[in-house]
Amino acid sequence: MSHHEHHDPLGRALGWFSVGLGAAQLAMPDAVNRMVGVRATPTARRVMRAMGAREVAAGVAILATHRTVFFWGRVAGDVLDLALLTLGRSPGAGARTAGAAAAVVGATVADVMRSVSGDPAPSHTRAVATVNRAPDEVRRAWDDLHAGVGTPGSVTFTEAPAGQGTEVVLETSDGHARDELRRFKQLVETGHVVRSDATPDAGGTLQQLPYRAAQPAEVSS
Repeated sequence: MSHHEHHDPLGRALGWFSVGLGAAQLAMPDAVNRMVGVRATPTARRVMRAMGAREVAAGVAILATHRTVFFWGRVAGDVLDLALLTLGRSPGAGARTAGAAAAVVGATVADVMRSVSGDPAPSHTRAVATVNRAPDEVRRAWDDLHAGVGTPGSVTFTEAPAGQGTEVVLETSDGHARDELRRFKQLVETGHVVRSDATPDAGGTLQQLPYRAAQPAEVSS
């Protein structure tokens, strides 16, 4: 795995639910009001759109960060929604309002469950590279490079099959294991790190090293 992700299926589902609900409230406030049994008034329309904007903002924040504080924000919004349903219900629309309230309560239960679980730990990333040098030399190069800053995760060095260099396995939680090993391999084997203009910056210890720009291959005539 080479990407930094969060294992948070419930949080992701709640985030998309929030975005979808908010979009409907913004685009069709009168239809949503009728569906939940709220009186159709200009004030109700404005309130529904404000609720929609809140839902979209919460969903985007959840999907982008998965931080627990935004799920607690949804819990607070659920409580507010229940109060507004009670205050704005239309006469004779008790069944629709009760159904909407039940749906809000169900969402609140899911929001509380996700909130009390805390912030999810980022998934670990694992990368493997074969460096064309002896294991002792590769280990010394790694230790020298990370002296004073520590290894960004767990690293192992084993002799590659048929004596073809050293297999280096790096596991990190910052999402940069692959880039870290790619640059380390280049540094050990060539003495510098090559980066083309199209290669984005990435994190890791090696990001502070000087780079040599990639040169186009020479074509002999």
